[in-house]
Formats: sequence, structure tokens, C-alpha cells
Amino acid sequence: MRKRLKLKRLSELAFLYLFCSFVNPLNCRFWRQHNDQLLLAEHQAAQLASLRAAYAADVATLEKLERTNVYNDAFCIGHDGVFGTINGLRLGRVPGVPVSGAPIANFRCTQSHLSG
Repeated sequence: MRKRLKLKRLSELAFLYLFCSFVNPLNCRFWRQHNDQLLLAEHQAAQLASLRAAYAADVATLEKLERTNVYNDAFCIGHDGVFGTINGLRLGRVPGVPVSGAPIANFRCTQSHLSG
């Protein structure tokens, strides 16, 4: 009876060794694939976060550029009494208000530079 039990346990032990030798490579392959999938998912999540951050920065830049008025930076638009001015030069004329010599001299100087 003891021999029979011992033989039964030995056969079970041999079966378990064979089973483990078969399952262990499968188990290792499963965990290797699992780890590879986790690494791939982390890499893709990092790429997605990077793209979202770049998109947010680009949207902020676009909003800033849309609010920018180029004419305010290129031209100083204002008024001098009843005259509208661009970069300090009067626009138009009003009867009864004489034009001083400085704006005319500025205009002539500008015209000579542009034409020459």
C-alpha cells in the first residue's frame, strides 16, 4: 500500500514537472508579451500627451495672433485736433485752418526718397 502511494506520488510529481516544463515557457512568453504591450501603451500615452501639449501651445499662439492688429504696430494712428494722423502726418484739410511748413517739408522729403 505504501509502495503504491509512493508510486502514485512519484507519477504525479513527474506529471507536474512535465506540465511545468510545458507551461513555464508559455507563462514567460505571456508575461513578456504583456510587458511589451504595457511599454507600447505607455509610449503611445506619452506621444499623445506631447501632441496635446503642442496643440494647446499652438492654439494659444493662434489666439494671440488673432488678437494682434498689425496696423497698430506698423502705423501710429491718431488725431491732431480736427485732423486724423498716421505716423504724425495729417490726413485731409479743413478750410480756414492753415497747414504749417513742417508737414509739407516732411511730405516732400518722403516723396524724394521714394522716387529716387
